[in-house]
Amino acid sequence: MADRGSHPHGELPKLAEVNWNWAGVGRVILVLLTTWIVVNNGAATTDGGYLSMVAAVALLCGAALLVPRLPWPVASLLTTAATAWWGWITVPLFAIALYDLAARRRLRVAVGCAVVALTANLLLSRHDVSLWLRTAYGMVLLLLLAVVIGLWRGNRRRLLGALASEIDLYAPRPHKP
Repeated sequence: MADRGSHPHGELPKLAEVNWNWAGVGRVILVLLTTWIVVNNGAATTDGGYLSMVAAVALLCGAALLVPRLPWPVASLLTTAATAWWGWITVPLFAIALYDLAARRRLRVAVGCAVVALTANLLLSRHDVSLWLRTAYGMVLLLLLAVVIGLWRGNRRRLLGALASEIDLYAPRPHKP
C-alpha cells in the first residue's frame, strides 16, 4: 500500500489517497473466508474442535496462499497433501491453489495435484471425509471448474498483454524537433 517515506512530512496518506489493488483485496478476503470455512468444517467434523490438526493445517494452507514471496509449489503441495488426507473439508483451499496454478499456466502441475489428491484420498482417507463418498463426480467437477477458470484468466491476461504491446508497436510516435 503506502509507507511513510512516500508521503511528505513522513505521514501516512489518507485513505482516499491510497491506490487500492481491488483484485488483491478481493483475493485476501476470499482466502480468509475460505480458511475460516475450512476451520469451521474441521471443527464440526473432528472431535478436537477448533484446536485440532485440521484447523492448524487449514491456517497453514491459508497463510501459504496469502504469502506471495513463497516459491510457487509450496501452497500447491500443502493443499494437495491436506486434501489427500482430510478430503472434502479442505477442498475449498485446494480449489484456490488449483486456480492459481492454472492462471500461471502450470496446467500439468494443476492436473497432477488434482490426480494425486483424489487418488491418495481414495486410498488413505477416513470414511467420513472421503471425496468419493458424497458424489463420485461432484468434487472432480469443482476442481475441474477451478482449473478451467484459472486457464481462462491466465489466457485473458496474456492476450491483453499481447494486444497492448501490439498497440504500442503501431501507435504514432511524437516527433522530436
